Amino acid sequence: MNDQHEHHSEPTAPGSGMEPAQAAPPVHSPPTNGMAIAGFILGLVSVLSIFPCGLFMSVLAIIIATPCSIIGIILSALSRKHPSQRGLGTAGLILSICGLCLSLLAAAAMIAIVIFAVANQP
Repeated sequence: MNDQHEHHSEPTAPGSGMEPAQAAPPVHSPPTNGMAIAGFILGLVSVLSIFPCGLFMSVLAIIIATPCSIIGIILSALSRKHPSQRGLGTAGLILSICGLCLSLLAAAAMIAIVIFAVANQP
């Protein structure tokens, strides 16, 4: 029998510098919640769609911002039930509420301008 190729697994003494390698525990990332991400993105879209339009006077921006913000509020509120997505859900909720307020303000301003223009027509 050839003793050169035989390897015996002998336990090593602690502190001898020959400890066997320990496997690292698996890292589990928290599950992503699509509702939180969607609510955040819709809130961001609703806020950003109002600003490029000058004095909040674009019908297209209001048409885009209002439904995006309403859906964003719903999705963000539902996503806040998951503890791991509470922060992103809160951010989406705040952005969506701001987007809804801005779109309603823009709609009121447009209605006021139209009424003022019709009333002051010669």
